[in-house]
Amino acid sequence: MSDIKFTSYTTADFRNDLDLDMFIDAVERSAPIWVDEMKGRGSLKFSINRVWNKGEVFRVIMTYEYKDKAAYEANVKFIETTFGNNKEFQKYPE
Repeated sequence: MSDIKFTSYTTADFRNDLDLDMFIDAVERSAPIWVDEMKGRGSLKFSINRVWNKGEVFRVIMTYEYKDKAAYEANVKFIETTFGNNKEFQKYPE
């Protein structure tokens, strides 16, 4: 673990268990597309975990590890361009 120089994380909340499960499924199914892209930009590891809270909380935490700050910045740009600015990823199913 001493090679890891930069770590970031984000959380995502969902309306219900089904939406959360659909998100995890989409991440797992799409991984072959974006994993190599992120590794090529210096990503070392990605993990997604469900946060188990009491009550009606449906949350995941995604953790990213990078070789350095430049790799982090390159991957943030890739994520924003690929997912953040893509209207298909912004749709909320009704």
